[in-house]
Amino acid sequence: MWHSNQKYRKVIYQCNHKYLGRKKNDPDRETCRTPNLTEDEIKELFITAVNILIGQKTEVAKSVEDIRRSLYNTGDLEKKQKAIYAEMTELSKSAADYAAQNAVNPSTQEDYIKKYNEMVERYQAVKAQYEELAKEIQHRRAGD
Repeated sequence: MWHSNQKYRKVIYQCNHKYLGRKKNDPDRETCRTPNLTEDEIKELFITAVNILIGQKTEVAKSVEDIRRSLYNTGDLEKKQKAIYAEMTELSKSAADYAAQNAVNPSTQEDYIKKYNEMVERYQAVKAQYEELAKEIQHRRAGD
């Protein structure tokens, strides 16, 4: 604020380090060389920038639409999700086949349980990936 208690009162925007060299009485100290701006100058510059953008609104709108499409596209995630679902189905079928095979040709319980638990753990890991992809797809569709 310049001349805050006078009729010539004026709001000025300036760098915080504008007069740093003078205050420290150090002639070698570099001061900020940016100009002082009034509020009216800032408003005018803002309107000029907006008018430039409005003049290019078709290009800007196209760019924004391209970005939106790429951000909200779920096609690649859906392909991954289908592949993981197929893997989950295969793992589930393998575990069921292994259990049926063990019923016909019993092996030691410890070996059976160990291998079966490995299959279940693998299935759980793949299921977690599937659920994570489902969340990401939902997130993108919601536009968050």
